[in-house]
Amino acid sequence: MKNLKIFYFFYVFIIATFVIPFAFSGTFFWPTVLSNHRNFFFVLIAGMALFSFSSSIRSHIGRYLDFNLESKLEFKIIAGISIFYLLSYIKMVLLNYYSFAVDGIDFAVVDHMLPFTAAGKFMYHTVLGYNHFAIHVTPFLLLLYPIHKFFSDPHFFLLLHPFVLWSAVIPLYFLMKKMNISSTYKIIILFLFFNYNPVIRVLRYNFHFEVFYIPLFLWVFYFFEIRKWWALLFTAIIINTIKEDASLYLLSTSLALTVLLIMRKTIGKSNLKGIWFLMAAAAVSAAFFYLNFSIIIPASRDPSIQTIVMTSIISKYGTTQIGIILGMLTHPLDVLVDVFKSGALKELMCFLFLPLLTPFHLIATFPQVAITATSNYFDIRMLLIHYSSAYIPFVFYSFLLFLNGDSFLPSNITNKQTYANSLKIAMVLIFILGNSIGSGYIRYNQINSGYGDFTKIKKLINIDEEFSCIQGPLVPHFKYNYKNGNIKNIAIFTKECLDRNMNVNMNGNMSVKNYLFNTTLGNYPYSKNETLEFIKILDDNKNYIRFDVGEFVLFQDKEIRKWK
Repeated sequence: MKNLKIFYFFYVFIIATFVIPFAFSGTFFWPTVLSNHRNFFFVLIAGMALFSFSSSIRSHIGRYLDFNLESKLEFKIIAGISIFYLLSYIKMVLLNYYSFAVDGIDFAVVDHMLPFTAAGKFMYHTVLGYNHFAIHVTPFLLLLYPIHKFFSDPHFFLLLHPFVLWSAVIPLYFLMKKMNISSTYKIIILFLFFNYNPVIRVLRYNFHFEVFYIPLFLWVFYFFEIRKWWALLFTAIIINTIKEDASLYLLSTSLALTVLLIMRKTIGKSNLKGIWFLMAAAAVSAAFFYLNFSIIIPASRDPSIQTIVMTSIISKYGTTQIGIILGMLTHPLDVLVDVFKSGALKELMCFLFLPLLTPFHLIATFPQVAITATSNYFDIRMLLIHYSSAYIPFVFYSFLLFLNGDSFLPSNITNKQTYANSLKIAMVLIFILGNSIGSGYIRYNQINSGYGDFTKIKKLINIDEEFSCIQGPLVPHFKYNYKNGNIKNIAIFTKECLDRNMNVNMNGNMSVKNYLFNTTLGNYPYSKNETLEFIKILDDNKNYIRFDVGEFVLFQDKEIRKWK
């Protein structure tokens, strides 16, 4: 009973830590302090190694860990934690939206593809101006078409993003139940997931296709553990439709799960059947790889593009699939150095790098780590923003495998009581580490003070009839309509928009009627000075009238004003 009281005190304290910033916005003091002093994490890790093997610490702290709550109580606690974080995630993305912090270009590319498809332009890329499949093969998006058409609003993907990310805790919880993880460990790992730095980064950067990797790969691992082979194969097929790189991850995952089955030395009819299904998943993934890179992407490219864009940024060892593979094979030491300098190892820090002790992790993540680590693109190389999505489920499953004994460590070591008690202490410190790193990134923005001004100036634009070039962060705030196809009149501002003779909408009969800017917001891909220069050019153009409402600047064709 004393253990339970201590547990309740700990639980209430931690909840209070996160309820305060949720209620009043901002961040709580101690997570922010720790997240701003990253070297402190290494001090904790060193202390963990020393404290874990201290008999006095094991005797005082260890007795409060590794106990199971009554199933109903456990469910209530986990449900309470999960609901709180779902609300936190939703609040975070909504405030990002109303503070104009949603990345306009990336978000609009995804959000506009389905209404463009309905308007006759299949998977039209609003920035590149041609089929999105020339860059990323994402047929998974078509599965969302009926729901998206029903809502027909940017809020659909805005809110879908936190729901999908949050839903990953469902297969994670089922995995922990199947693997007999104690109540204490379950709660610690769930807290760790909700506050894991890469998870929060994915959340902050708004919707990308990769977010579906997180729950779906965890479902694959769960179906593997309960031997539901048809469900595993079906989920693998769905994952292959998310993006073209999924096929590589599924190939290595199929091999890693086969090795895991053999390691467990329980080969029977069910497991032999599982190997056949894993090989089928690998074969399907290989077929998707060939289809994506040899047929779909080349066929979808603009004729002026000579090489597949994706391969030009994925690796410094080549610009084609074969070139990359040969380049990496001929420079193995360089690849190894790249891996150690990449973001993959950093993401394992608050797990004490324990997933590296599982053969599954090394085999399953090898293609992903090798490709991202050798990229010329910094965000990919360091697994920043949404690029860590595919890595996250492998980290958590590998950690559970380590706790379950599926590691390189001999069983006589993992079964020793000293080792087991030390791991309990490590889990507590891992929990502190995970929350400290991630929680500094759970920030709630304030609604932009000029949102009312934006609402006023937006009323001057008739998006149903007027082709408009709009600054990136403002684009997600313009609604589209499947019925009248007004999506054709919404364009992200580019330099080409300034040439009225060349810039007509997709119908070919309407020049640019509106230009909308706000220089206090993100100006990507241009600098603020470049945006100001664009405004000056439009100021000098006698065909447009300028309207200023707060920080917002609208240039409108004079002919529209006469008509109105």
